[in-house]
Amino acid sequence: MALSLVLALVIPLGEKHPWTQGGPDGPIQLTDPTVHLEEDLRRPKDTRVLTYVSDDGEPHYLRTVALSDFSDDGLRLVPMQLNRFGLDRASSQPGREVTLDVTMGPIRSEYLPAAFTPRRIDAAGEWLFDPATLTLVASGADRTAQTINLDYSVTSVVPTADRDEIATAAAGAVDDPVYLTVPSLSPEVTALTNEVVAGATTAGGKALAIQDFLRSDEFTYTLTAPTVAANSVLDAFLLEDRSGYCIHFAAAMVAMARMEGIGARMAIGFTGGTQLEDGSFEVSSHDAHAWPELYFDSLGWIPFEPTPAVDGAGMPDPTATPTTTGGPSASPTGSETTTAPPTTASPTPTPGTGGQGGGSARIALTILAVLLGIAVLGCVPAVVRVAVRLRRLRPGQSAEAAIDGAWTEAGALFADYALAWPSVSPGRAAAAAVTQLPPQGAAAFAALGSTLERSRFARDGDAGTQVTAQVTALRHAIDRAATPAQRLRARFLPRSLWPGRR
Repeated sequence: MALSLVLALVIPLGEKHPWTQGGPDGPIQLTDPTVHLEEDLRRPKDTRVLTYVSDDGEPHYLRTVALSDFSDDGLRLVPMQLNRFGLDRASSQPGREVTLDVTMGPIRSEYLPAAFTPRRIDAAGEWLFDPATLTLVASGADRTAQTINLDYSVTSVVPTADRDEIATAAAGAVDDPVYLTVPSLSPEVTALTNEVVAGATTAGGKALAIQDFLRSDEFTYTLTAPTVAANSVLDAFLLEDRSGYCIHFAAAMVAMARMEGIGARMAIGFTGGTQLEDGSFEVSSHDAHAWPELYFDSLGWIPFEPTPAVDGAGMPDPTATPTTTGGPSASPTGSETTTAPPTTASPTPTPGTGGQGGGSARIALTILAVLLGIAVLGCVPAVVRVAVRLRRLRPGQSAEAAIDGAWTEAGALFADYALAWPSVSPGRAAAAAVTQLPPQGAAAFAALGSTLERSRFARDGDAGTQVTAQVTALRHAIDRAATPAQRLRARFLPRSLWPGRR
């Protein structure tokens, strides 16, 4: 979405002038911001969009717009009532203040990237804002050119709620029913949502459960999924192939949250980018992203990160692993006291019984030690196999090494589960192995093969970021489809550790 958001769905902003004063003479026409998101993510050449310096030295997600209207065709913009003045009073969102100094590249855009929620902007040109979503929109004659090489400063209040605060939060009362409108998804999706949130008792807990579910190994990140998040696509995404990219994960969380009575919308923008040596952050076209925002009482709009391929750097704590709380303290508290049990004299052993009991105990301990040793030895292949897998899929490798390691790991999985490895090119491997794999496994294997071929022949340098999730999805799919005996053999007697057993 390198901010060159070409018009595909033109949306008028209503009959009345959507500004307070000094605006143009007719309604502003806004483009559908999802149109080129996929194109920029797939773009072979990564293009610099902007650089920024934050006064706290941290990365921040940069939001351009939020989509609220969830129809059968996916999430879309709603008409905006744009204002020129009052941005500093438009939101009471709690959080901490952050200022970003931004330098745009030679990019055209009608939206101004900013950390959510923006309170003040200092930028050349004419800018309006939508009070409902706090989207910053260019105005004026050649408004899409205002961002070209633009230097600007934006001060925002970013949410600070951590996972524990969110877990206890109640759903907030939204001022527009559009945020609660549930799309026409299948009953199976409703049943799945009920299952995912079954253990949660609060709206915040349900939101975290949905996010954790989407970030789990059940799902695979891939750019080969359909380019829209229509209802039929979301049904297939959640119930069948479980592979997609950020739009699918974000739209799925918005839909599932609304089913639970939580106001939700989808934000479009960029992740925090890459930190440079001078401390600034560079944001490129491959950082284009979509994520959900959910509304909670006392917390306001909180961003979440359900896309498993994104680490959430620059976003508040909802993506953090929950901390484990220990059980009740062993020390008494308050006025409670503890009484030690009365001491009694040890019974005097009866002559002749102590020696027999000691011998039996020694025999039992010896047998236990032998069994424990056998169990430990039996676990050695399993431990080695896990170590080999972690080495192949370790982070920080070059794209080529990561892809080769993932493909080698896929071959090892076939060996461990006694599946026949297809002796064809990677792009055709899934079709050749389709009779051996469950549908989700075949989809993951096809995505992995496609990634490998793209990297070798199209020189897709970013392909290495996808393969770990793809091979993990393949492993889980194969394991779920295996018999208990096959699972035991694959874990404790993995054939891939012995040469010639492929």
